[in-house]
This record gives sequence, C-alpha cells and structure tokens, in this order.
Amino acid sequence: MTATLRERFAPWAGFIAGPTCWALHQQGFTSLLHFDCHLGSPGKGLLSFAVLTIVLLAGGLMSWRARRGAELRQFIAMTSTLAAALFFFAIALQTVATLILPGCGA
Repeated sequence: MTATLRERFAPWAGFIAGPTCWALHQQGFTSLLHFDCHLGSPGKGLLSFAVLTIVLLAGGLMSWRARRGAELRQFIAMTSTLAAALFFFAIALQTVATLILPGCGA
C-alpha cells in the first residue's frame, strides 16, 4: 500500500474494521450454532473475540492517528474511532452472552 493510499484510507479504518469485525463475529457464531450447537463453545467465543478485537483496535488506532489535517479529516477520523469503540462494545456483549448462555439452549 503506498503512502498516499494509506493516508487516504487511515481516517476510514475504524468505519471499515468495526462493522466488518462485528459481522464476522455475529455470522460466524450463527453459522456454527446452525450446523451443530456444540460448536459454539465459550473457548471459541473468546478466541474469536481476541482475534477480532486485535483487528478492530488496529482500525481504531489507525483512525485515531490520522486525525491531523483539515477539519473534515479530523471529524471523519474521530467519528471512525468512536464507531470502532461502539462495535467493540457490541462484540464484547455478544462474547459475554456466549459465556453465560449454553450453546444448545439446554
């Protein structure tokens, strides 16, 4: 990725990483539980949370570091960082649900 492309992409990184990670987490566990309810174990939920949190934090950090420049760029970068935080909260709540509720509903 060239420097100019990275500079143009950086403020939007949280907007892209947040919904993508949340969708992967949501749809990944929905698909696992659809085929076999025993596949949705708490360990897999924590592993998914850890991996997607790293990706999400990288996107949020990239947006946070890109907040220098014109006012519009600052606004996009700050809003993107807040969106990444919001989607982190959604993924965290879904992970807590996998720890509390049994996969098979029994």
